[in-house]
Amino acid sequence: MTTITERTAIIAEAEEQRAALMGAIAGLDDAALGEAAALGEWSVKDALLHLARWEEITIAAIERHLEGGPDGESYEDYLAWNERWQREDASVPVTAAKAKSGETWGRLLRLLGSVPEARWDGDVVAQARGAVAEHYPEHVTAIRAWRGQ
Repeated sequence: MTTITERTAIIAEAEEQRAALMGAIAGLDDAALGEAAALGEWSVKDALLHLARWEEITIAAIERHLEGGPDGESYEDYLAWNERWQREDASVPVTAAKAKSGETWGRLLRLLGSVPEARWDGDVVAQARGAVAEHYPEHVTAIRAWRGQ
């Protein structure tokens, strides 16, 4: 079981990573966010949708775990999932991508805040850290490099 101090630290770390992402994209207009190949093969919009997709997976996994349900679909071949989702999300407008990113982030943060302390076990911790603290930095770094920051 995770202590309240550890739980608070994990949520604070997630909030710091989200703030870093928002800082990295601050000042970019919709044209820049949608610029093809800004981040290798991806635009910043693609990265926002990519993070939102993995946050949705994290939310579902934590909810299943808390309900005692079976494991969900395997995402072991995460590169294939990333490619599939990038194709599916290609036509999503930048404004919708920003909205989805904010909505999904809010849902994840609310879920993490609502998990009872006694339920903050290794699975919840791993999901919470994996979704943000271990995932956001690579994209923040890429955005900053593209922007010359």
